[in-house]
Amino acid sequence: MEARQDAVEEAQDAQAGRLSAVEARQAVSEEMQDALGEYLVETKERVAHLEGRAARQPGAAKRQTRASHAPPDGPVLSKDHLYQAYALAHQERSRTSERVDTLLRELAEAFGVEDISDLPDALWEEARTWFWQRAQRG
Repeated sequence: MEARQDAVEEAQDAQAGRLSAVEARQAVSEEMQDALGEYLVETKERVAHLEGRAARQPGAAKRQTRASHAPPDGPVLSKDHLYQAYALAHQERSRTSERVDTLLRELAEAFGVEDISDLPDALWEEARTWFWQRAQRG
């Protein structure tokens, strides 16, 4: 009888551990969703500002037509790498309490792009190194 009770308690402990892991993943997911929402709002505001500024400049219509047909300088950050950047920013946030959008803006500035989504995919390893070096500085 005691062996059964031990087995039931072990099963309950295992279930509690799985539930705890699911809750932790959900919390991270919710944080990521919040950060993505903040990032999306900021990006929309930046785009609206840039579009307004470009529209006020002389010859804007000609430049806009040319720019819309211009090929990109290379593949931009892939969706997987973009998600990884958010995950790394969340890890850094957990460590430093800095806002995720601030971290992503700093990353973009470090690579001389307006937004991390403009970062060339070929520079992904350097971007990962940026997060690693930041963590090492403590």
